[in-house]
Amino acid sequence: MSTFEKGLKLAIVTAFHCLQLGCDRTEFSQPQRYEIASASMSPRWQGPHFMATCTTCKRTEAIACDAYDRLIPTRCFRCGGLCEVGSKIFAGDVVRVHALPEDESPQRFDVVVQRPPTSASGPLQVKRVWGLPGENVELRDGELWIDGKLFQKSLSQFAQVAVLLSHWPGDPHQHWWRQTGEGGVAKPLNDPPQAGPIRLQSGEQLSFRYHYPSRSLEPAVLGPSRIVDDYVANQNNTARLHEVHDLLFAIELAGPASGSWSVEFRIERASYLLQVSPPSVSVPPSNVFSHPRANRAIQCRQRLVAAVCDGRLLGTSDVDSCVWHFQASDVDQPRTSPSESPSLGDARVAQVVVRTTDEIRITKVAMARDLWLGPRESHRVTWSQPSRPAAGLFLLGDNLPISIDSRADEFGRCGRRQLIGRVDNKPLMSWINEVVSLKKSR
Repeated sequence: MSTFEKGLKLAIVTAFHCLQLGCDRTEFSQPQRYEIASASMSPRWQGPHFMATCTTCKRTEAIACDAYDRLIPTRCFRCGGLCEVGSKIFAGDVVRVHALPEDESPQRFDVVVQRPPTSASGPLQVKRVWGLPGENVELRDGELWIDGKLFQKSLSQFAQVAVLLSHWPGDPHQHWWRQTGEGGVAKPLNDPPQAGPIRLQSGEQLSFRYHYPSRSLEPAVLGPSRIVDDYVANQNNTARLHEVHDLLFAIELAGPASGSWSVEFRIERASYLLQVSPPSVSVPPSNVFSHPRANRAIQCRQRLVAAVCDGRLLGTSDVDSCVWHFQASDVDQPRTSPSESPSLGDARVAQVVVRTTDEIRITKVAMARDLWLGPRESHRVTWSQPSRPAAGLFLLGDNLPISIDSRADEFGRCGRRQLIGRVDNKPLMSWINEVVSLKKSR
């Protein structure tokens, strides 16, 4: 047995014993601590992993043991440089689990710990609840369908499951660009490094453009790309990538703007605009940005979270909220066939653009995507459960390309007796969670 195999076996055995500690009872007075034993809940929670170091920018990233293949080049998601992957296996994250009272049931999007579905001696499973008892669940082209209807998430629910793509300050990943007007020269936000608030003047715009690392052997390749369902933790996994159209954008200003500004989502050939104004300024009914698409207006002092999600444009701020339902034809664009991945060099990349009619000072900005829900088989885009009574909870791992969950016959749905407890959810970012939580309390 090689050193690598011995190390992996030791990590799995250690995680198994840690997970089993204190699990003979379903009721416990104090929260229990469990170590994540796989990468199925990445990127929110890491399982056993290696550490990769970029040879160009020296950034380090966790690479899941479940998905790692030494024959595939490991790329840096910051600069595109080649990474060196160490041989040491690091333990998974530790989560706090609370007992679930007998008279309380898990809610959709809760994260739970359950006993193994087929063997009482197997490792515990940490998964997220997507379907409730009695519901018929389908996964169609990346979306969740319940009892034949598309399930539409709220902004707070979207934030619970969203995958963070990039944020400023601290992690620009060369995704953020600023330019003067549509025809101006775009420059990376971190070139030169940006210190203090981003001052966006009248006529300037800040845009997010996704860049994805190449899998070639060139020293550093990071090119414009469609937004796909890949993860830093398992970029070496060879599963087919899927394009993701549901996006979440969050922004914080240093203070209320003196005039109007806008957030525009450009997704393939469609684009959707949200006009923003401080409470002291009323947005005129006409589109001040001469945008061809229908749009919505919202008031904001300093914080705004907006999203294109499940056929709607959603917005919530520290003072206001709005929901716009658009027609399916507005977003139904030609997609890749089930037999091929999206072209990562395709020019029709998704963008989010911030424009202003007066100066605004930006202190925080973040971009996230939805999970792509589908079968584990790479040649299919639809999954539906067999026609039988839908008892128990339908569970999925956040890292769907490698997760073994309720999509598999041997896993199935989770019954009440299998549940150990509920996990403290990890927020996308604390300041984003504060904004979306305000809407729930209004």
